Amino acid sequence: MNVISMVGQKGATQVIDDILRILPDTVRRRLSLLPAVELAAMEEIRLRAERPLECVAGGRTWFLSERGHGVQDLRKRYFSHGKRRHSF
Repeated sequence: MNVISMVGQKGATQVIDDILRILPDTVRRRLSLLPAVELAAMEEIRLRAERPLECVAGGRTWFLSERGHGVQDLRKRYFSHGKRRHSF
């Protein structure tokens, strides 16, 4: 279930702002670069120790790049706690 299906189009912006507000600055800045429609479609934001930031939207899993783009390639993903990238 995504944000729009939970609260409707009008309430989605407020919910997204509330979620972004509680995230660390580095994560919030990168997620804020995504188009609003992609943020609203998100079902999960996965923040895990020693793993890259992972997003789920529309049944699709992707990673967030350093520039705030959704990427499938693990080599281009943002490492959520800001440390070095690991090879997988």
